[in-house]
Amino acid sequence: MHPKSEYSSLLKDVIAMAKRMIACLPSSQADKGKECLSFLEAFGYEGYPGSGGGNFHIGSFVVGTRKPGAQKEGIAIILCFSDNVSLVPPEGNKSVTPGQLLRGSQALVLHDVDHWSLSELALTLLHEARHARHRLGPKMAKLEPLDSNDDLHETNTWLFIANILVMWGKEIWEKAVSQEITWLESRNLEQPRPGHIACDESAQDWPELERLFGASEFAEVRRFRRALVSLQANMRYWSERDKTLNPESICHSLVKCYYDY
Repeated sequence: MHPKSEYSSLLKDVIAMAKRMIACLPSSQADKGKECLSFLEAFGYEGYPGSGGGNFHIGSFVVGTRKPGAQKEGIAIILCFSDNVSLVPPEGNKSVTPGQLLRGSQALVLHDVDHWSLSELALTLLHEARHARHRLGPKMAKLEPLDSNDDLHETNTWLFIANILVMWGKEIWEKAVSQEITWLESRNLEQPRPGHIACDESAQDWPELERLFGASEFAEVRRFRRALVSLQANMRYWSERDKTLNPESICHSLVKCYYDY
């Protein structure tokens, strides 16, 4: 295991970056993002990778110095370096992102943190924080779920991340998405049935992605970046091509395709 100070320092940096990203959003969207992150800060504590089999060590709460008396007294936030024993076997990790909320363990895990940029880790933390607020908020703090329709929760979470990328990434992000849209237009795709739009992806590592997130030698990182661009490009492409479709319904179709449900 790495020194505990290394996990603590990185988690502080990831949370600070997440707050900077939220600050880029319009106030109504930023308030929702702050709510999710505040929930995580209120109930989250540092967890450290253990010896495998879903085991981890309990650290202090994110805010203050107190330690939970038991694993489920809060939400463990566990940063796993690539040389740590993973809490989740590869075949059990179905996430598109480098993070995962383990509801049964009340743990939020970020995988292979040394492979990802700080901004990518912050996006992932925000994604999983929204899941934690929706899934664990009612149980832990008697809060209403974020989304009244649970079937739309994953979609709304991806829309939240997409909005952050637009406002935080600005012109650099816009250029990457525009290039992906140009590629989609060149494909002259057949019109799918509503609700059955599958994500078409160019598999191009647009240079803007490296400008935004930094260089990466890891295939899973580049694949994640392409998926982010592809999601937004497909939403815009199909909503502009067919005015009867809105970005939200397109996103829901794409998310169902990603997660195969």
